[in-house]
This record gives sequence, C-alpha cells and structure tokens, in this order.
Amino acid sequence: MTTRILCSMLLTAALCSAQANRPSSDTPQEIPVFDVNAIDKSADPCGDFYQYACGTWMKNNPIPPDKSRWGRFDALYERNLYILRDILTEAQAPGKHTAIEKMVGDYYGSCMDESAIEKRGTAPLAPELEKISPIKSREDFIRQIASMHRNGTPALFAFYPQPDMHDSALPVRAGVRSFSAAC
Repeated sequence: MTTRILCSMLLTAALCSAQANRPSSDTPQEIPVFDVNAIDKSADPCGDFYQYACGTWMKNNPIPPDKSRWGRFDALYERNLYILRDILTEAQAPGKHTAIEKMVGDYYGSCMDESAIEKRGTAPLAPELEKISPIKSREDFIRQIASMHRNGTPALFAFYPQPDMHDSALPVRAGVRSFSAAC
C-alpha cells in the first residue's frame, strides 16, 4: 500500500513538473526593461500605485486559460524557456558544433525521442521502484527518505540557504521547503 502511495506521489509530482515547465509554441514577445505603456494613466498613483504602475499591462495581458496566475516574471520565464528550447534544438541539429554543443544536443535529442522513451516504458524506474517496494513500516519509509536525501533527491522536503528575514546582517541560515503532490 505504501509503495502505491509513494509511486502515485512521484508520478503526480513528475506530471505536474512536466506540465508546469512546458513552454508555449508561440514566439514570446521581447520584454522591455521598463515599459511606459504598462502604466494606467487613468489611475491615481497616490490612491492605488499598483494599478497606476501595472494596470494597462494587466488589461492587455489577461491570465492565460492554462495558468492560475500571470505576471511579468511569468512572461519572462516563458520567454526564457523558448530561448533555451531554441538553443537546444539548434545544438541537436546536424552541423558543425563544439564538443560541448554536440554533447548537449545529443542529450536533448535523447530526451525528446518519445518513441524510444515509450518503448523503454518504466524500465528506467525499476531500480528506484525496487528500493521502495519493500517499504512496509513507518521506519522503512523514514529510512528510504533519508537514503534519497543522502543521494541528492529531495523527497518530501528540501534544505536550502536563506537570509535571515529579520536581520540581513546575520549569516545565511538554512531554510526548509516541503513538497506536496498537488499541482
């Protein structure tokens, strides 16, 4: 039972990640450093500065139907994904490339070879599934999570450096982020 739950959590996280990171097929627009056209001059900056500063941009950039939110950083993220995909596609194309470009192109090509991926099925996951299949108790589960963290897989939570939010003069402290299976 625990194995099924863990597998479904891993699958859900992978699917959510794949959907969240998929760039749109449309060529994104150039993003200006400062866009005076984003300003809503009909809004009073003393009454609602955010509406004044971003109102026209929000009106002209509604939230896409496949997103739960949309802002300038989301548009920048989409543009960056498009640019990266273009770089990877170019590295994958036949032609003269440096050794590193060829390596990157070959790796990208192997990841995009859907027929080969489908043919292999879940076989590449077999070693990890074999590690989680014997989990029968809470202690087994805890040991598996610890093992995953030792091997660099942040399961259920992750530690990362973070400045002290109350005193930036203090040294960096550890932060903790927990993961959920919900998208």
